[in-house]
Amino acid sequence: MRRLAAFLFRDRALKAGALALATVLYGGVVLSESTRTWPGQVPIEILGPPPDAALLNALEPVNDLEYRAPLEVASRLTDGSFRASVDLSGIEVPPGGSTFTLPVRLVAVDSDVEVVRYAPQSVIVEMDPITSREIPVTVDDGVIPEGIRAGPAVVEPRTVTLRGAASRVMNVRTATGRVAVDASAINVDQEVEVVPLDDAGVQVPGVVVVPARVRVRIEVARQLAFATLPVWPRLIGELAPGHVLRSVTADPLSVTVSGEEPQVTALAGVETQPIDITDLTGQIELQTGLALADELTVTTTETVTVRLDIVPADGTRSYEAGIVLAGARSDRVYALSVPSVTVTLAGSVPVLGAVSPSELLASVDVTDLAEGSNEVTVDIVPPDGTELVAISPAAIEIGVTVTPMEVSPIPTGSPSGPGSPGPSGSPGLSPASP
Repeated sequence: MRRLAAFLFRDRALKAGALALATVLYGGVVLSESTRTWPGQVPIEILGPPPDAALLNALEPVNDLEYRAPLEVASRLTDGSFRASVDLSGIEVPPGGSTFTLPVRLVAVDSDVEVVRYAPQSVIVEMDPITSREIPVTVDDGVIPEGIRAGPAVVEPRTVTLRGAASRVMNVRTATGRVAVDASAINVDQEVEVVPLDDAGVQVPGVVVVPARVRVRIEVARQLAFATLPVWPRLIGELAPGHVLRSVTADPLSVTVSGEEPQVTALAGVETQPIDITDLTGQIELQTGLALADELTVTTTETVTVRLDIVPADGTRSYEAGIVLAGARSDRVYALSVPSVTVTLAGSVPVLGAVSPSELLASVDVTDLAEGSNEVTVDIVPPDGTELVAISPAAIEIGVTVTPMEVSPIPTGSPSGPGSPGPSGSPGLSPASP
């Protein structure tokens, strides 16, 4: 006993240090393998899916995981260090589909990792039988640019096969291929992906389309518009002096024009080729073409008959005209208030220009005027081709003075006869013209 007691109490300081070191080492080992919580998520893998059924719902990942592992092992773990799975082998899915509750199995890839707890432990799996059906391909050509016409789409192949869960396949309303029609009017010839869409135009997930792509061809052309437009004769040049264009007509009065819609709708009429009317007079008939852009065509005649009626212009002009006395007597002296009047004539400009003022003579009738002052209307005969518009003044004052006639004695021995001189004249007469 003494020897045992001596052994136990010998070198007590050394033994106490060794015990403390062992305690620390043990605590480190225990601490390094304490339970840890994994911060990531582990997706659930489907194992053994039945060949004639499809999974309808998405399985939530394992996101509540506790494990134990040495510190050096825990520091190098990733999401791939754990694997979660659901085994579907042996499941029989009825024609209308069914729901199954299946356990989730989770394992650690590293054998030094011990899985303590995880959730969910089980998941609900919705299964539906796989079916297939054939459906024609629908082409969506989007918004056609203005002025572009797209023909019917030619699809090769015209139908595709949909395969997937029965409920999803039946939910597909169209198998649509989308193409874009360019404003440059280039024909469409391309392969496009076929997308299964429901009534709302949303893609149905989980449906496989066979073939996945189809060839779509669309003939694209500029959209043609038609319009019946009036014909406008285009006249250039200057009319002969003193002439006016009384009328201009085109035959036909209108033509039908076709072309691209923006250009056709911008037209209000169609002009002819330029027609030079310089120095033309009278009634003229000529043939001419239409002035159209190269992109436009006339579906009716391209030749137009244009008829022109160019006549002298009508106008008025005033002239000074002298006054002559009509019915003047030799024993009267006539004093006129004015020597001339202003005469305004109407007619064509060339005719008015040919009238000579010296040829215009106004007249006043002085027959039987009483002695004294008299107001007499002025009269004039207008030249041929003209009409009288006005005379100013229209009446003038004429003073009349009576002059007695002197009788000369008959010389003796000088017979008087037809050859004898008479009175010396008619004193007091005003000039016949101004």
